[in-house]
Amino acid sequence: MHPLRRVPAGLKTSVPCERCGEPTMQTRLVEVEGKRLCIPCAESLRG
Repeated sequence: MHPLRRVPAGLKTSVPCERCGEPTMQTRLVEVEGKRLCIPCAESLRG
């Protein structure tokens, strides 16, 4: 049995959403029509 180890999560740079300005982890931004948006803004434009 392997002992449990804590592995720190990688910290990613926050970038402001180009629509609402909310700081968003860079890896969670979505590109829509050439703009980098947070997921809620991207979803509101798509649907």
